[in-house]
Amino acid sequence: MNDMHALPHGDWVALLPLTALLPHEEHDAERAGLLSAEIQAQGVWTEPLLIERRHFIILDGHHRWEAAKRLNLATVPARMIAYGDPRLSLTSWRPGERWTPRDVIARALTGNLCPIKTTRHTLRAVSAALPFGLAELRRAL
Repeated sequence: MNDMHALPHGDWVALLPLTALLPHEEHDAERAGLLSAEIQAQGVWTEPLLIERRHFIILDGHHRWEAAKRLNLATVPARMIAYGDPRLSLTSWRPGERWTPRDVIARALTGNLCPIKTTRHTLRAVSAALPFGLAELRRAL
């Protein structure tokens, strides 16, 4: 299902089919449009999405995912991670709100998406990703 690319320090980025990924949050259409134009102008994809590896849930990168759809990409670079990995933290952008991995998974699997910028997934100590050309990402695996 994916094509793995090794990065320094034992980190990996996989090329995943765009259609296999599940959002758990809504996105801002205007922001996604600006982002797709920026990526198209650069001609390369530089920031992998952060994906929960069991269910293929987008943890970080909903706007990039929508931009990839607008750019007609077949695959996107992604860092795969499991909840429970000590490098991953889950907080909320919204004061006073608390989210759990179970909440995020339920939202993605039911399609009852969170509003924009509800959860915040942060991954510590990762290598910088290599850029991927858009032509490579338009090809199906």
